[in-house]
Amino acid sequence: MVVGRGRRDALLTVLDAFTTAAGPPGDDVDADDVLARLAARAPEVLGLPPGTATARVLLPGDPVGPRVEGPADAPADELVARLPLEARGRTWAVLEVRAAPGTTPPDDDGRRALDRLVGLSTALLVVDADRGAARAARDDLARRAGHDPLTGLPVRRVLLEHVDRALARRARGGEEVALLFLDVDGLKYVNDTWGHAAGDRLLQACAARLRAGLRATDVAARMGGDELAVLLADAGGPEAAVEVARRLTAAVGAPLVLDLPWGGTVTLHPSTSTGVALADEPGATADALVAHADAAMYRAKRTGRGCVELFEPARYAADREATGEARLLGQLREALDESRLELHYQPIHALPVPGPTNGPTNGPTNGPTNGPTNGLTNGPDGSGGDGPAVPWAVEALLRWRHPERGLLTAGAFVDVAEAGGLLVDIGAWALREAVTQLARWDAALGARSPQRVFVNVSAAELAQPDLPRRVAQVLADVGVPPRRLTLELTETGLLSEHGTAAVRALEELECGVAIDDLGVGYSSLSRVVDIPDAALKIDGSLTRELTTRPEASALVKAVLLMGRTLGRTVVLEGVEDAATLDLAAALGCTHAQGYHLGRPQPADAITAALRPPAPCGGRPA
Repeated sequence: MVVGRGRRDALLTVLDAFTTAAGPPGDDVDADDVLARLAARAPEVLGLPPGTATARVLLPGDPVGPRVEGPADAPADELVARLPLEARGRTWAVLEVRAAPGTTPPDDDGRRALDRLVGLSTALLVVDADRGAARAARDDLARRAGHDPLTGLPVRRVLLEHVDRALARRARGGEEVALLFLDVDGLKYVNDTWGHAAGDRLLQACAARLRAGLRATDVAARMGGDELAVLLADAGGPEAAVEVARRLTAAVGAPLVLDLPWGGTVTLHPSTSTGVALADEPGATADALVAHADAAMYRAKRTGRGCVELFEPARYAADREATGEARLLGQLREALDESRLELHYQPIHALPVPGPTNGPTNGPTNGPTNGPTNGLTNGPDGSGGDGPAVPWAVEALLRWRHPERGLLTAGAFVDVAEAGGLLVDIGAWALREAVTQLARWDAALGARSPQRVFVNVSAAELAQPDLPRRVAQVLADVGVPPRRLTLELTETGLLSEHGTAAVRALEELECGVAIDDLGVGYSSLSRVVDIPDAALKIDGSLTRELTTRPEASALVKAVLLMGRTLGRTVVLEGVEDAATLDLAAALGCTHAQGYHLGRPQPADAITAALRPPAPCGGRPA
């Protein structure tokens, strides 16, 4: 129901929400039929025993049934209008449920199920069981109207009302006001890995711990999704507010043991990225305070999990100029939440070792010099006569199918993702998707499946102490041996304080590790030697100059020699023409990647290309 609006508007709201939740209704929607379907399903969804209850949808002007407190003929919209301020102005699907006397009112699980059925954020229930149940239902309505049903915390609107009152007191000479904006780190990963029930438990635990650490004058709220907030009505200055934020962050971060629905437990280590903002300007508004705390939270998230950041106007001047980036970041968040990111896969081929008569003039035997350049037929492993060449490996490359700009490569949005603190969540999604796709290829292609998959790991991910555990969990969940996964690390990530320790932990899992973009960073050779089994990937900027600059050729040759001496796999990136491939093979390069060998392609295209040709008169093997 939309309070203060007409019957037709409310009807359209309910019809639109329910038909969307229930599936496409067709071109000719019968309103009475839709409302009847909704009413018929409501008791079952609420968990009420069969035959004990009936329901009907109430619209503005419809009288509420008997035994509800107040006049028996009070219209439903007037009933809502008598609720506290925080209950008004929202969209409600109002159902009257007439249950037999003694029927136990629906529990929270049933009400949440009804919310999902109706397709609106909250459902108002009028339970006609007896006066006690009706009174309880109305009390619960008032509570739920201003409180989040999952965490029990006030909702955003209620918090903003508290902020308005606190700012008014401050304007009259009252205490300092601060707002903490907290983002629960890794909630999407928990939902994707252990289910939404685990994510709900994580949010509930964070909310309970937050509430337990507050003073009576403080107000905590759920702002939506994975975001919480705390109003400090007597902040005591920026240093004191930051100290409170750090104390709350520590309280939230205690280990949390969850029972899994399929048996066993998992121990989570919750953390929040927290932004702190003070109302230190005349005329400060609630919306501005929220925006400042939100901006500080994003800066904290870029720093790493569990960090606290204070909003300082001078430091955020550049952020205010990044309106376009902010919009792009919002779209990227939606794309991640709605699974609109993609992985494309580029083949990495093993090259034949050149013999005495097949040096650079004639090119590698059965190499792709004269063959097609999709990298999956007549490839450099010499399997062209027996069907498509199986690549030695594939590299998973991030893509975003943007609603306005089309298919974007990672370079078009990775900086925005890093600035917005999304790299860790995107990386977790990409890791699971790539490993899962490798398992799909195994099932579809058998021995013709790629031997391994390379997945890029950002410096932000490498700094997460639980990265090795998460990698191990993904491999165990999907059932892929660790040796078939290679994690590509940048030189920047390796130089971080967490880099070496993380790499050692990953190698203990028997995962492969590759140092990406070798030759354009600033790591020392000693750091390369420190990682005994790491593959080396020579950056494409050197490869592109291989046939034109002697210095580039000498450097590539030196890296190849170092790789052979250390027993490492060396992959030459950026091979874009036959001449470069011929010279690479002559120099002793054993593995190569680039457009000449194969462009990045969706997984389905890789599958289709790797299927062996059909025998004469038969279907593909």
